[in-house]
Amino acid sequence: MGAGCEEEREPLWSEALATLAQAAETMAALHARGLVHCDLKPAHLLVVQRDGPVRRRLDPVILGVSAMVSTRGQSFQRMPGDLRGTPAFMAPEQAPPEESSEGPALDGRCDVYALGGVMFELFSGELPFQGGNLLEVLARRWMEQAPSLGALAPRVPAPIRDLVDRMLARQRGDRPDMAEVASRLSELAKASGDEPMPPVERNKPTGEYQVSAPEDELALVDEETDPAG
Repeated sequence: MGAGCEEEREPLWSEALATLAQAAETMAALHARGLVHCDLKPAHLLVVQRDGPVRRRLDPVILGVSAMVSTRGQSFQRMPGDLRGTPAFMAPEQAPPEESSEGPALDGRCDVYALGGVMFELFSGELPFQGGNLLEVLARRWMEQAPSLGALAPRVPAPIRDLVDRMLARQRGDRPDMAEVASRLSELAKASGDEPMPPVERNKPTGEYQVSAPEDELALVDEETDPAG
């Protein structure tokens, strides 16, 4: 093979899972500082490829922070009508029914749900919830448990399917926290070796009904991380 040429291949599970683990680690660091992103979605996960002496490294950068809130050690209280994020990836508690007199408190578990939605779409080619309009999508998410990833993507390894299903639990008390997600993704990446991911057909539109369009985008990175490392 000539210099500068790289044979096309399917992405590896180890690469995908390691990249997701890094994103989860960054989010866990933000949660530890009392910050909640509130709008995680594919468009806000920028992956930068770095070529190393052994193999390429994919470094995620988190964008779209205008919806971020500070919990200051406590859960952020969402007031009626205050929607933050993109409905295709929102957690149920981010968009309760209008009859709710007060929105439920938000914390880092809404970001866990959103990242679970990103992983669901990445591995299955479909969103957990489809709908003809914004209200239908929000209502289904509030009332229904997300479908199991295994029902749409049975070729995804069972440990990965189980993690995504837990992240998309309708009751946030049943979701892992982001630090656990990062740790589990890292473990799965190391166990995956060089197994390629199966191809994914993406036949349906993502239907991103935007509620709060981010105006300012910042790269959120761990201050202790050396970008050149």
